[in-house]
Amino acid sequence: MAVNGNYTPLILLLGFIPVLFIAYAFRELNSAIPDCGTTFTWSRRAFGPWAGWLGGWGVALAGIVVLANLAQVAGQYLWLLAGDGSLAENKVLVTATGVLFIAVMTLVNYRGIRLGEHVQRVLTYVQYIALGIFALAIIVRIVGGPPEGQAFDFEWFNRWAPSPIPGPWSTACSSRCSSTGAGTPAWR
Repeated sequence: MAVNGNYTPLILLLGFIPVLFIAYAFRELNSAIPDCGTTFTWSRRAFGPWAGWLGGWGVALAGIVVLANLAQVAGQYLWLLAGDGSLAENKVLVTATGVLFIAVMTLVNYRGIRLGEHVQRVLTYVQYIALGIFALAIIVRIVGGPPEGQAFDFEWFNRWAPSPIPGPWSTACSSRCSSTGAGTPAWR
């Protein structure tokens, strides 16, 4: 069983609460000070230019450092989705896929804000569709109830968690999900 076991759905629901508050805070900040500078602009107005400068560079550096990791994870998940997991273990292929993702996003940013807006809209629709499919699958599974003579178990839900669990994904996942004592993936 995965790290959180039957508590995984509850943890997802509890994790939604701080995300909701953050989204609300961003909405309020954007309505009070609408600007593309986000952290830089908000920190500068609230605490002065030095705090704004630090906040702006902090966000920029975090984006640069995180991009490589996110591109690698996106490459792995793309190849996990496309195959049986063996492609996701090929480091050269995953790295090349990540570099391609970064190159495409760089090109989109270079071309201008209009193209970026359209790409963002399409990616948002893809996320909504995936979320809808995922929610529908959960509802169908819950309404269907547990198999005859068994207790209700969320093991089916945990197979999508990025942690080493028994099943077809465990082989592909084990190379990138070395456990860190508590069983959480090392790349988190």
